[in-house]
Amino acid sequence: MSEVVAGDPDERPRPVLSTVDVVSGYTDAEICTGASVDLGEGELVVVIGPNGAGKSTLLKAIFGLIDAWEGTIELNQQDITALSPRDRVLAGMAYVPQTENVFPRLTVRENLEMGAYINPDRFEERRDHVEEIFPALEGKRGAKASSLSGGQRQMLAFGRALMTDPDVLLLDEPSAGLQPSLVDQVLGHVDRVRQAGTSVMLVEQNARQALQIADWAYVLDEGAERYEGPGPKILDDPEIGRLYLGG
Repeated sequence: MSEVVAGDPDERPRPVLSTVDVVSGYTDAEICTGASVDLGEGELVVVIGPNGAGKSTLLKAIFGLIDAWEGTIELNQQDITALSPRDRVLAGMAYVPQTENVFPRLTVRENLEMGAYINPDRFEERRDHVEEIFPALEGKRGAKASSLSGGQRQMLAFGRALMTDPDVLLLDEPSAGLQPSLVDQVLGHVDRVRQAGTSVMLVEQNARQALQIADWAYVLDEGAERYEGPGPKILDDPEIGRLYLGG
């Protein structure tokens, strides 16, 4: 059970995604030790914590890339704990991994086409929606993904995931490996996705910047949530700052 720093969890929007006491990991290494987090409809929820806390492991378990050994995962109040990643996509979930999240040898258009595989008849409709969020992609349709800047490549990764018209978008450290000047730009892209109506759960190493735009945040430690509250309140909490944000 986490400590609520501020705010009232009961006043949050209805959850579109919930995990309850999720235990998961790799082979015989238990990384998530009972994580319970919610993502409300239309929210941007940020998950932070020290290295090894289980943040990325939790996202992988939510998307079905690794099994949840214990606990439950619900999407739109339906138990999806046993579903494959493909079936989770069909149910309304999308996931952008930290690396290798675009096809570098394909064009921007071809990457978006790959993202529309579950409903190719809606390709133009979804492409127009993506380009409305990220106008810079419209002028790059014929460009190879490998030619894009780091920020543009993340736009494309987000856009490809949005082609499935998900209710929930999971993002695993999208600013990792980018030069510092691009971090705020990429987090701005994340915020635009939320503003366009998709609920977003974000794991982010640049915690201070991410907390500024988060509706709600969780601090994971040793595989479970320790604190939760509105992003700016988490950011301003002196104890959390001392323990997890470098003072």
